[in-house]
Amino acid sequence: MTELLMITEEVDAHINKNLDTVSQTADNYQMLLSQANALIPADWESPSANEFLDRLNELTNKYNAKLEEMTELVSKLENELAQWFETSETFTYK
Repeated sequence: MTELLMITEEVDAHINKNLDTVSQTADNYQMLLSQANALIPADWESPSANEFLDRLNELTNKYNAKLEEMTELVSKLENELAQWFETSETFTYK
């Protein structure tokens, strides 16, 4: 019979570390966007300004998609850990 082992404390620590990383990354990116927007004066109208803003918006969309992916992966890991506890409660240890 195969024995499965999950070191739940390590998994929980990994979940917390990843949640912190997602939060810090989002905060850092918001700071970057603020700084980038401060570089663009309101009266800067040119093809290069438009290109910069277009590329910044494209990067923002990709970045947000990756943050969502990271959040979904952490959520899946949280669900797996919860299922592990739920399943382990159904067994009696002798």
